[in-house]
Amino acid sequence: GAESLLGSGDMLYQSGDMSKPTRIQSAFISEAEVKSVAGHLKEQYQGSLDDHVDITDESEKKEAFEAQLEDIEEDEERDELYEDALKLVVNADKASTSYLQRKLRIGYSRAARIMDTLEENGVISEKDGTKARDVLVSKEEVARKYDHIQAPQQDDDTTQKDDEVSDDTDTNNTPPTA
Repeated sequence: GAESLLGSGDMLYQSGDMSKPTRIQSAFISEAEVKSVAGHLKEQYQGSLDDHVDITDESEKKEAFEAQLEDIEEDEERDELYEDALKLVVNADKASTSYLQRKLRIGYSRAARIMDTLEENGVISEKDGTKARDVLVSKEEVARKYDHIQAPQQDDDTTQKDDEVSDDTDTNNTPPTA
């Protein structure tokens, strides 16, 4: 099994028509080498790349995110809970439809639409099975762009608000007078 593998580039492969895995070896390429080769190819290639190919560096991603946020501010069809959802996912550093449903007390369809919008705007990663999505922007980036947004208030069932205490309740346990 796998305990006899030598390290990076050494692997076991088993296709659907094989009864047991076969050991194969491949060259190991680090992430830095992949980015270097991809950058070189991008410079040399005169055509266009598919939209799903993302070889931009972090500063380009940040600029793209800020440009998208400016576009979002102009979008009047955006869900009124979008900004609350944005704050929630960035502060929690996790994003899922069920998380938005619970925190914003909304239904699945609306939460899913908000998640789609967050993905389109580059705030969260694409869907990967049932795992929670990664948040791609920092709290500082969102705070800079949305400094007017207050974080959504969290419900706290353990505290009693002053307006919830009725006026006819006496703290001395004496009955109200008529």
